[in-house]
Amino acid sequence: MRAAARALAIAALVAVGCRVCPPAERVGPSVPCADCEPPATLLVLPIEQYPVPLEIAPWLAGGGTLRFESGARDLRPSFDTGVEGTFTPGGPMPESCAERGTCERPQLRLGPWLGVDATVGRTRGEAGLAFDLGGPRQISWSTVGLRLGAGYATTRTADVVGQLSWGTRFVHWRRRAIYQGGPCPAVVAPVSGLRLYAAARRELDGPRGLEVTLGIEWRPFTRGAGIVPHDFARR
Repeated sequence: MRAAARALAIAALVAVGCRVCPPAERVGPSVPCADCEPPATLLVLPIEQYPVPLEIAPWLAGGGTLRFESGARDLRPSFDTGVEGTFTPGGPMPESCAERGTCERPQLRLGPWLGVDATVGRTRGEAGLAFDLGGPRQISWSTVGLRLGAGYATTRTADVVGQLSWGTRFVHWRRRAIYQGGPCPAVVAPVSGLRLYAAARRELDGPRGLEVTLGIEWRPFTRGAGIVPHDFARR
C-alpha cells in the first residue's frame, strides 16, 4: 500500500509539471521533487508570412489542342514548359501576415514569362506578361493566373496567345520564424502548385489558324512536388 501511495503521489506531481528527480537529487523519500530544476519552458517563436519580392514559377503542362483552320478542325496533344517571375507592383505589402492574424486580402503580382509550346507538326517559342491574383500567405488553395504574349513557330508563323488558369500556389519561403539572429527574409523564392488552364492562340500570318488548348499545368520543383504544400510533405 505504501509503495502504491508513493507512486500515486509522484504521478500527481508529474501531472502538474514537476520533474521526478533522480535518487541523488532527492532530499527525502517523501519529497521527490524538492530543489529540482523546473520543467523546461516550451518556446514558441512568432511566425511571419510575407510575400517574397521575386517569386519564380517554372512549369510543365500538358493537354489537348483543338485547331480551327479553313473550316476544318483537328484535335492533337499539346505539351508546354516555361518559367514566369512575378513581383508586387509598388513593392511589398505594408503589413506582415502573422500566422494567427487576419491577412487574407488578395494580392496582384505581375512579371515576365517565357515558354515553349509543342504539338504535332510544330514547336513555338513564346513570351509575354503574366498576372497572378492570390492570397499573401505561403499556401493559397485558390489563385487565378493570366498570361498574355506573342510567339513564333517553326512553321514560320507568328501568333498572339492568352491563357487563363486557376489552381493552387505554394511559396514556402514566405514563412519564417522571427528571432534574434534568425533568417533574413527571402528575396527570391520558388513557386509550386497545380493549375487547370485554357489557352487560345491566333496566327497573325500564314493560314491564320486558331488553336484552343485545355490542360493541366504542374509546378513541381519544391518539396511536395506541387501536389501538397512544403510543410505537409515534411510531416
